[in-house]
Amino acid sequence: MPLIDPPPGGRGFLSFTNLVEAHVLASMRRVHEIKLHKCRRAIHFMKTNLKVEHPLARETFRTDGVDLFVDKLGGLINVSSDGQVELREAIEHSHGAEAS
Repeated sequence: MPLIDPPPGGRGFLSFTNLVEAHVLASMRRVHEIKLHKCRRAIHFMKTNLKVEHPLARETFRTDGVDLFVDKLGGLINVSSDGQVELREAIEHSHGAEAS
């Protein structure tokens, strides 16, 4: 499964949304040192369970330095693991960094 889906019929060109996705993914990997498999799980979870197309460009991610979280349904959802709702205070106090 690709992490970034190029536009259909784009003849190998990336869209502006794809460039945003690439920038966010690079930030997650280089700045926040999130493992690639965690990024892949988060993207897959967002697409399949939350029905978000282009999640890297459409959502604001948070990280504790290990996992990726999004603010949905009144709580922080661990999208890089199993979709468990986390205690916001615990995440914000551990690192509280935004990954995008």
